[in-house]
Amino acid sequence: MVYPVTRSLAQAFGSEPGPTARRMGSFLMLVGFHGNYLASAVFLTSMVSNPLIAEFVWKIAHVRLTWLGWLAGSCVPAALSVAVIPWLLYRLHPPEIRKTGEARRMAGDRLREMGPMSGRERGLLAILILVMLGWVT
Repeated sequence: MVYPVTRSLAQAFGSEPGPTARRMGSFLMLVGFHGNYLASAVFLTSMVSNPLIAEFVWKIAHVRLTWLGWLAGSCVPAALSVAVIPWLLYRLHPPEIRKTGEARRMAGDRLREMGPMSGRERGLLAILILVMLGWVT
């Protein structure tokens, strides 16, 4: 899900694999790559090894790791990582394009063109929230 958005953003900045990759694309890909791993670590069901770890902890230490328990345990390290990793990547692998005000204006214009969320979109958002809270399975 992250890759197509990241790729489109890179293309919008004229950054393609090869000589123009450092414009913006390689930085965006690195941030997207590391963000994907963060998401995999934060949610119990986002990576195959997480439930295996939860089962291992249950068998060894008799501690039940629930979805919300896993989230509670991972949210602080994840928040720190979300704050530090993009900054660190920006310092180690800076993009050539650093001013993106035009992109922000363009995104705002596109959102205004789309208009407010429809009833179906609001319903889908509500279902997503209920599923994440564990109230709907």
